[in-house]
Amino acid sequence: MSHSYFYATQVSARPDSSDRRWGIYFTKNELTEDEARARYALEPLDRENGFFGVVRITEGEDRPRSYLRVGPHANGMELEKLNEHGTVVSSYTWGAYAHGEVQPSPLPSRVFLGTIVYYGYPDEDQFWPLRKSIGSVMMDFRQNGYVREDTIQRGPVGEPDAVTTREFEGVDVSANWFDIPEFGDWEAFFHPEGA
Repeated sequence: MSHSYFYATQVSARPDSSDRRWGIYFTKNELTEDEARARYALEPLDRENGFFGVVRITEGEDRPRSYLRVGPHANGMELEKLNEHGTVVSSYTWGAYAHGEVQPSPLPSRVFLGTIVYYGYPDEDQFWPLRKSIGSVMMDFRQNGYVREDTIQRGPVGEPDAVTTREFEGVDVSANWFDIPEFGDWEAFFHPEGA
């Protein structure tokens, strides 16, 4: 199926409203493709001015099922996948490769998928803000093959969350490396676990 991309200065999951397209971004913050391309072309360290959102919608869908937050030259990226009500059900984070005033030279050709989180909610019949999740499974990957998995079940108000941690070493993380895309070549990042 074919798909389209929409660009905005900021994206996040919110309830539908007249001024937020699909509840994902304010219509006043929409960017043209040329404006988004210019942000992507900024120096990687210009993350304050360079971040933008990419919203993907597939032909025949009534609302997008995912969006990306993208830093200049892919210096930090985050995918959030949504259910049919616009609730965030999972997130994938590729860490920044340039920090502070330190920019690698030459620029890297790949970025590393460092964190994946799956969220659970009281039900799947409506929109839920992320803060209302009842638990999550977070996997933190390191380039050396170390993986930490935290399963979190939210406790009642005033009580601590229940957390179960598992750690692994020697994990093959070669699939966590992604080529830095040319502007517009976002599909690998919208499907990080394969098509």
